[in-house]
Formats: sequence, C-alpha cells, structure tokens
Amino acid sequence: MGIDHSTEEKCTPASFVAEAVARERQRYLSFVRHRVSQNDIAEDILQEATIRAVQQAHALREKLAFEGWFFRILRNAIIDFRRRNGVEVRGKDAFLGQVVDSAEAQERVAHPCACVVPLMGELKEEYREVLQRVEIDEQKVRDFAEQEGISPSNAGVRVHRARAALKKQVETTCGTCAAAGCHDCCCA
Repeated sequence: MGIDHSTEEKCTPASFVAEAVARERQRYLSFVRHRVSQNDIAEDILQEATIRAVQQAHALREKLAFEGWFFRILRNAIIDFRRRNGVEVRGKDAFLGQVVDSAEAQERVAHPCACVVPLMGELKEEYREVLQRVEIDEQKVRDFAEQEGISPSNAGVRVHRARAALKKQVETTCGTCAAAGCHDCCCA
C-alpha cells in the first residue's frame, strides 16, 4: 500500500483515514474474513472499525503509521465482536442449561416446567422481579438495568444469581424430576 503524499497536506485526518480505508478495503475485509466465519459479520466489523478510525483520526500522529494503527483498530473490533458474541452465547447456554439438542431446548423454553413460575414466588423480591422482566417478559438486560438505575454488568450478575437461585429451588423441590431437566414434569 502506498500513501499518496501529494494530497496528504490538503485533507483532514478524518478524510485521510476514510480514503485510506477505501483504497485498501478489500485487503482489510480479507483480514477480517480470515478471523470471522460469516461475510456479513466481517462487513459489519470493517464498517465499525472504519467509523472508530474516522472518529479517532486526530490520534493518528503520523500518516505513515496509519497501517499499523488501523490494523490495531480492526483487531480490537474483532475482539469486541467475539466478546459480544460470547456473552450472548453464554447467556443463552446459562438459561437453557447444557442442552445438546436445540429443538429440545426450544421445546423446554416454550413449555417450561409447571413448577418454575410458582417457585419464583419463593425467591427474593429482586430475583423474582428480574426473572419476570428478563425471562418471562423478555426485556433486554440493558433496558432492565437502565430502568433500575444500575449498571448493565450489575444487572447481568443479578440475572445470573436469580437463575441460580431458581435452579436451586427447583432442584430442592422437584428432586429427580429436576435432574432430568423438568421436561414432562410430574412432581406437582
């Protein structure tokens, strides 16, 4: 990649960054695609990195250092994607438990054990409330946190603890039925 030094002095840092990314877009996209399996996600990551780079263009001290600087932004965007994706996957796994068959998992969510909702009533008020709003009403954790005036990470911890408390309550009450996953529950 060669930087056109004849126009360097005429452009703003943001326009320089945007033009440099546009010139080598396919190369940067290829870099991301090698690290992310889906093309549409790679496109999104490149777009996100480009926006970050344009917003942070003032931090680029030397235009000759652009390449390394932008690759660092790209790598960070990939890491951020993986973190977001990992949190989503872990959250779903925690809610569904260790599920092998996704069809079975959907069936369990669609028809939860009849014991679960009544047993929620035995939990602490804050746990009942978060489970009701996040799990039953399907409110996003981020929205719950905002309404409660707490951080999203604090809300996530509250959801995790509430799920764990409910799981313990179901296991204590339902015994062997809970061990089988409370599918076709017969402990009523």
